[in-house]
Amino acid sequence: MSAARSTSLAGMRVLVTGAGGFIGSHLVRRLHGQGIAVTGLDRESGRLGTMAPLANFVACDLRNAESVRRAVQQVRPQVVFHLAAHPDGKESGEQTYSTLGVNVQATAHLLEALRELPAVSLVYGCSSKVYGNTGVPYHSGLPMEPLSSYAVSKLAGWGLVDVYRRVHGIQAVALRPTLVYGPGQAFNIFTFLCKAVAEGREQIELDGGSQTRDPLYIDDAISAFIAAAEHCGALNGQALPIGGGREISVGEMAELAVSLLGGRQKVVCRPANVRPTEMLRSWCDNAEARKALGWEPQVSLDEGILRTAESLGVAPQAELFAPQQS
Repeated sequence: MSAARSTSLAGMRVLVTGAGGFIGSHLVRRLHGQGIAVTGLDRESGRLGTMAPLANFVACDLRNAESVRRAVQQVRPQVVFHLAAHPDGKESGEQTYSTLGVNVQATAHLLEALRELPAVSLVYGCSSKVYGNTGVPYHSGLPMEPLSSYAVSKLAGWGLVDVYRRVHGIQAVALRPTLVYGPGQAFNIFTFLCKAVAEGREQIELDGGSQTRDPLYIDDAISAFIAAAEHCGALNGQALPIGGGREISVGEMAELAVSLLGGRQKVVCRPANVRPTEMLRSWCDNAEARKALGWEPQVSLDEGILRTAESLGVAPQAELFAPQQS
């Protein structure tokens, strides 16, 4: 975790939705470490369960409008980080209904509750997936081309936030992170790679392989979200992309992880196995975030992979580098 520093959020009541999730739990932990009066909100404590009693927690299903109103009135936040979301996944009717229900309808419930408060600043957790394949590096002027129901729902959610900002005076800013990774994450490419090396698999098979990603380490992502809240008034209405600042293909990323962890797995890419919702390139040079937030990532991809592996109990297998005996 990054070292605690002074913040203009000191003395404010802060609410984090999706507090039981990956990014939300890390954010609650950081804010608590900075002495902020933070309350986590989610259907269940999830990853916050190991943190009690570090933070106040309110159990609430954002899909229930009345429950949301009661929770907001109980906390009466001055700053809200809206990170609750149904994640991206394989397209299906269920996936579509879930993303719209949580990422759009639940966002509307939150906004309706917040507009009853005298003043509130909202940081909306969006996604760089709203850009689709419009080009890189990402910047706020790029056209939107969401390729999945998840991306559509995140873009629609920000559209609702912007309506409430203009009509009801809620101050709001959005961050659109690339692939966020690190300790405590659920299954994704990094946990898959770390476990594949630890299990000694002969090879690692990847769908596609040439598509690029721009991994953003969790500690850096949290710093960006806090900076966005601190600058919410000046940035009101803006949506900023953020990333790790290094574009790398999925195949190269797998080879890097194997090398860092001392594995010998062969990485096998399957170019024909690419989802119709796949983003072919992902990269953010962070030019806008650097100027607007005074922020830039601090953790390199190499270091981030090693930290993630350590959190999974996967140690670099240095002995595998020993010379082969003839």
